[in-house]
Amino acid sequence: MHQLKIGLEGTVPPLWRRLQIPSAASLGFLHDVIQQTFGWKGYHLHRFHDERGRKWGDPESSSRGGFGAAAFADEEKAGLGKVLRAEGAVLWYVYDFGDDWRHRIEVEKVVPLDPGVTYPRCTGGRRAAPPAEDIGGIWGLEEIAYLVTHPEADPPEHFDDLVSGLRDEGYDPGAFDPAELTRRLSSLTVRTAATAANTEEAPAQLEVFPVITLPPRTDLAAQARGAPLIDDVLRLAAWCSPGRQVTATGLLKPTVAREAVEELRLWQRDDTLIDTRARANALANLRSAGDLPSLNVPWQFASGNGLIAIRSGQAVAGPELPDPADADQLLSFWQEALEGEVGVLDDLGTRVTPGMFSMMLGESVASVVFPVLKLLYRLPSEEWLDTGGLLSSLGLSGPPGTSFLDVFVIESTTRLLKILSDFGAADVDWGTTRWRADQAAAVLFADGSAAQPCYRMRLTSLGRYGIRNALASKGHTARIAGELAGADAATLLDALSDYDPAAFSTELTGWLACRDEASAVTQLLDAIPGANPDLAGRRVAAISALTIARPDDARKILRDAAASGPDGRRHVAAGVLANLGEELALGQETIQQWLLIDLLTALSVGDPREIMTQDMLKAIVAHADDLWRSGHPAAADTIEATAAALRDNDKTLAKRLRRCAYKARGRSCIA
Repeated sequence: MHQLKIGLEGTVPPLWRRLQIPSAASLGFLHDVIQQTFGWKGYHLHRFHDERGRKWGDPESSSRGGFGAAAFADEEKAGLGKVLRAEGAVLWYVYDFGDDWRHRIEVEKVVPLDPGVTYPRCTGGRRAAPPAEDIGGIWGLEEIAYLVTHPEADPPEHFDDLVSGLRDEGYDPGAFDPAELTRRLSSLTVRTAATAANTEEAPAQLEVFPVITLPPRTDLAAQARGAPLIDDVLRLAAWCSPGRQVTATGLLKPTVAREAVEELRLWQRDDTLIDTRARANALANLRSAGDLPSLNVPWQFASGNGLIAIRSGQAVAGPELPDPADADQLLSFWQEALEGEVGVLDDLGTRVTPGMFSMMLGESVASVVFPVLKLLYRLPSEEWLDTGGLLSSLGLSGPPGTSFLDVFVIESTTRLLKILSDFGAADVDWGTTRWRADQAAAVLFADGSAAQPCYRMRLTSLGRYGIRNALASKGHTARIAGELAGADAATLLDALSDYDPAAFSTELTGWLACRDEASAVTQLLDAIPGANPDLAGRRVAAISALTIARPDDARKILRDAAASGPDGRRHVAAGVLANLGEELALGQETIQQWLLIDLLTALSVGDPREIMTQDMLKAIVAHADDLWRSGHPAAADTIEATAAALRDNDKTLAKRLRRCAYKARGRSCIA
């Protein structure tokens, strides 16, 4: 549960509320709470923002934002506990961009939910919140409060009805009842960010990615520790551990800020501060710690992610600060922070572009953040992705003669690369032309070709680790070589179909190393219990695995299975023995046909024309008239599918296969 103190900025005396809200609630729900708490009617636009420049709002309202609408993420997909991670963290809520009602939201404490309490609830506050819609902001509110409490004052015409009504009601600007507000808040149903963001991809959209090889976790943790942003953040948080004085707005005091920049050498990240004299002048004239990006960026990241907390006017180490010597802690923090940053960018969608362009694109184009990450992930480790070809690589196309999509892709990718670079997840070559958001108009209405950037990027091993985890969390198949050493045989065989030959051999070697030969062969055979067509891929992988393993002492197990095992297992054992040079005279032709049908059945999940080898084609030609004799339960369907796949390339062979399929179906009906 987050206990928040929410104050309406600029009010004298202060007008504030203390609210308790489940940490899992979305910012969209917090918006509803604030509206109810301060008496707003929802007539105007609103926005949440933090000191790091991140913004959240209601996407449905973006069309009302005008050409100058700022980019913001979906407030329903942002969790209160994820945005405000520690005590002392601050967020702002702005309502009505004309009157500019600014609410400062500060986390006072984070504690377990009390099962006996109904949330949200109000536990304190000060001063009443009058009907304040469209009264001109803080100045109007002060005037209303004065007029109501001074009956002798004559209100101006535009406030006459409002002031008269408040006087008749006996409105007291100093009165406030937490219990009454809690009663009103009870009408709200908590919405969690997890529920709002539950948009997992449908199974049909799930993908299988190449198997990757990663260095040990200790090496990955060292890379994470050395990433530019993470390095600055961890050193700054550790520097604050003894306690450092902060201002009322939660920033380091100027004298302390100067010490931080010098002692931690944060100036190295800012080219304008490299020169000793320039740095001395900048620090001497420093009025606020927020004026120095090299300090403010890691400060806001650290405080926003719970690595720094504000207590009693001092910055101290926060509850989320990982132990840099603990690889698991460090990687867990790095992963969560990366996914948070990428997730916010992904949620921006077309709102990442200036308001006019986002309105033109509307919702016709989805975010390109994860498509770009997928492209990067599929590349060989040393290969670069050139952003000049991104538009075509992503399969996007816009109206003839326009560059709206170019602007969208360039802006999205530039922001993504900045995040990946800061986290040590990508090597970025920015080239000679850097993109700035204010170039968007020039691209569309002037000579756009001159403004196109020429940067390129590739994932680091740390980046592959992070993106792999993100893909796997969305249900995609993204395997790491060596991860199956402790898996059971069925899991191993099901996974091996995703591996290229080299990775297949490496993964199998690691699995075999954990078992003696006899148990390994037995487990692999036990994983193929019958002739079920759905297990065709597993049986094909088993033949390859057992052939690579080349069992010697356990060869009797294979012979026994080939002689008396059930269909499927018997055929696999015979096929392995044949690969190892043992010919079985009895039923050899039928076994070959059965195994060929099994192989074609396994390939039917893809396009056989793209997978079929010349050896397979020769085998099909040799057995095209007799495949129906195999007795395979999928014979008829598989032969017909193969005939259809080969029809355009070899009509004669396709015709032979169709006749064979007819015989197989007739045999099946008789059986």
